[in-house]
Amino acid sequence: MNALPSATPPTHRLYEQRADPALALVSRMRVEIPEASETSFGFDAALEADAGVKFSSSLKPWTQVRDAWLAQITSEDTLDVSAIYYRTGTPAAPRGWFLRETDGAFCRRTERDALAYTPRAWAQLVTLMLQEVPDKPRSPVDAYRWLGPSVRAEVFRHVRDRSHRRESENSPILLRTYLTPGGLRALRAVVSGRHSGRHFDDEALARALDAVLPVGAEAFVSRSIDRTIGHAVLESSETARAALSWSNSETGAASLGFGASCWIVALGTLIRANAEEGIEADLTKQVTISSANGASRRSHTLPRVGVTYAMRAAIAHERMVASIEKASAEARALAADWAKALTSFPAGMELAMPSDRKMIAEILLDVIGERTRLKADDREALKAIIVESDNLAQLPYLSAAHIAGAWALLGAKTVDAEEAARCQLEAGR
Repeated sequence: MNALPSATPPTHRLYEQRADPALALVSRMRVEIPEASETSFGFDAALEADAGVKFSSSLKPWTQVRDAWLAQITSEDTLDVSAIYYRTGTPAAPRGWFLRETDGAFCRRTERDALAYTPRAWAQLVTLMLQEVPDKPRSPVDAYRWLGPSVRAEVFRHVRDRSHRRESENSPILLRTYLTPGGLRALRAVVSGRHSGRHFDDEALARALDAVLPVGAEAFVSRSIDRTIGHAVLESSETARAALSWSNSETGAASLGFGASCWIVALGTLIRANAEEGIEADLTKQVTISSANGASRRSHTLPRVGVTYAMRAAIAHERMVASIEKASAEARALAADWAKALTSFPAGMELAMPSDRKMIAEILLDVIGERTRLKADDREALKAIIVESDNLAQLPYLSAAHIAGAWALLGAKTVDAEEAARCQLEAGR
């Protein structure tokens, strides 16, 4: 019997026939952005995340570091605009805020008055629009940003129009902008009127440091779009160098923080009291010991009712100076404490040092274990440091400095910031 011809093509041919239209559909769905013109940047205005360092100094005299730091800020041409109306049209902005459909750029007035935006600024913008919505969706920011410009523009219009946020003198929105390295003006932050504006920015911080740092102090500063860190040496002795550390953000990535520090000559290490801020980048990769004393964190808010711009600036300056002075005093105390730690022996144990480093490690770990609740991995990690570190072996055997130094070196080797901060706290304690 002859086989009947099959009425169904082979499976692979079916796949090919069905795949072609699907591929064509995907092709049609690709985001196409018009070439650069007055109404298009030529690329998506939603900028990629940029955590790169824009300015970093070495340890130099404070005045040189300050001038270079301020020059970087000048090059960014930061500009703030305070706005009340974001939804209701005005003569200058008849459409309210909107996104340009061609490239998704943020527009406050017209399509030619357009801004790109960083991921942080976009997240803050959407969050403010949804702030008082009782049934707001969870984590919509990244999904909205992923949409193509024309769809994103429509979604933003919808979010803006349904927003419950008031439009009043008491509820302004502050748009913070800067020039990208490519010369494009972009939103770097969108914050509520409670924000202090420029009064806690890096320029104001530099002025506060000017008022406190001693003549001839050396300093280090590193600045990115979202965060600035730095430290300055206050005084030096044969065994330690007292220093001040700070951390700041102009975009809401972190609060303004100050901490006390002490660089140890014998270990070539850094002892810092600002545990809340965690590990900071340092060009010399110095080891850190932390203590809660002297550390402070301050949100970027100031009184608004019944105070002028100049009064707000003065209040911010006074608060920063007070925090800097407190941390500086603690830094000097840390340096003095280190001198005492070199001659302080817990429980009176001033014993001859064994020649075997493994024996030294076991004895020192027993002393640490009596005074500290060691985590599972601490003992072996500390043992390795005590056995291998030549610098640690220079410190007086079983002294408080010897114990603190072991924890400090463990903190320096730890990659996880929270674990490093825990080790620093143990060292300082």
